[in-house]
Amino acid sequence: MALQKTVTLKTNFGTDVDFTNAYIRVDSVKVDKNFAQALVQTHKEKDGQVLEQKGYSFEYAINGLNPIAQTYNHLKTLPEFAGTVDC
Repeated sequence: MALQKTVTLKTNFGTDVDFTNAYIRVDSVKVDKNFAQALVQTHKEKDGQVLEQKGYSFEYAINGLNPIAQTYNHLKTLPEFAGTVDC
């Protein structure tokens, strides 16, 4: 599972660059009781260059879906992931 979306990132020179249909995937998830920390990577395309890597924290439901599925569901609630498409 992954997400796809056009993302805009700043270069080292301060200019914005758009990446159409960037591929966003969960790289790893660490779970501790009711809390999870996820590392999410944005790629230029599937199996392409990593453009950005960010960490996210959220409440984890131990009796819920698997940690990766819960991470994707959490990401889709965040404003920066509005308009993403499952792929």
